[in-house]
Amino acid sequence: MKIKIVFKTSQKCFVPLNYQQYLTQFVYENIGEYSREYANFLSKKGYQLKSKTFKMFCFSFLYFEDFIINEDKIIIEENKKITWYFASPIDKLLHCFIDSILKKRYFSFCNQNFYLLNVDAILNPFIKEKMLVIPESVIVFSKKIKDGYAKYIVDDFNEISRIATNNLQSKFFLLTGKENKNEIKLYPIVEKVKTKLVIYKDIKIKGIFDNLIIEGDKTLIEVAYHCGLGEKNSMGFGSIQLKSINF
Repeated sequence: MKIKIVFKTSQKCFVPLNYQQYLTQFVYENIGEYSREYANFLSKKGYQLKSKTFKMFCFSFLYFEDFIINEDKIIIEENKKITWYFASPIDKLLHCFIDSILKKRYFSFCNQNFYLLNVDAILNPFIKEKMLVIPESVIVFSKKIKDGYAKYIVDDFNEISRIATNNLQSKFFLLTGKENKNEIKLYPIVEKVKTKLVIYKDIKIKGIFDNLIIEGDKTLIEVAYHCGLGEKNSMGFGSIQLKSINF
């Protein structure tokens, strides 16, 4: 399930350009206000499969009604809307998060105050075996190289498809307890995809920020929509829209 959350600024606000870590903190804090035990489970342990850990939620960039960028800050004037999308297939996670934010009117984020306008459920897309992926945040794929460092992959779509398939198969197993050995493929629409560098807690993370085509098993595509496509979803990466292809 995906929800759309709309906030409004209560005064002129200053938000750092790389704000994803504060949104992750915002999610855990609000879940913790409903269930501290569950928030601790998510943040410290998560849903585990062998050596892999998944938090099973994702969220978009913030969409500002009106803003300017000044050096390393986003400046939003008073009484401007901010739209944010949050998704998870886990009912308990959604219930804790939504119930918590609906009980409050005002929120603090990056030491700035906002108030809640509304929370709406988004109608699930009709999943087909071939769809257009529109990123709502940067989509990240990586593989480990020597000394434990990660190499971010943005142009080798055979490798990207392999990594994405393994990732989604793992998430599917955690959700259903069943194996899904089917595959998905990802490929670009343009010759050179747009990329974006995000700094998360002083770590530089590079990913794709461009429309893609996803093709393959419909259940895995559905998992990508609800859990996030690629890696680091709970850190604000891999949130997507899915649209029917009209070309």
